[in-house]
Amino acid sequence: MDLLGIERTEVGSVTGELRSITDFGGVYFYIWDALTGHRVRCDISEDLLPTAMAAFRKRVSAYGLIHYDRKERPRRITVEEIHTFKTEGLPKVDDVIGLFSDDG
Repeated sequence: MDLLGIERTEVGSVTGELRSITDFGGVYFYIWDALTGHRVRCDISEDLLPTAMAAFRKRVSAYGLIHYDRKERPRRITVEEIHTFKTEGLPKVDDVIGLFSDDG
């Protein structure tokens, strides 16, 4: 039994903002999960450290083996891949005005 009360594990992804990185006691970072608002520890290999550093303060998706607690919240993930979302936001109103117009 894990101290965090881990109940089950499965492969999947966690999406949120990468807000902290550490190498104290292993290399890992935390994502603030977009669905739950809780932080999720993301254990990574040294190989993925440059990718994580480049993704600091950005919205990311971490894929790997997720460990869930008794309340079905992701608590920790052993990361195999990190994907950074583009920082470009939604189009501005001026960009879409007239987009679906019948006027040539």
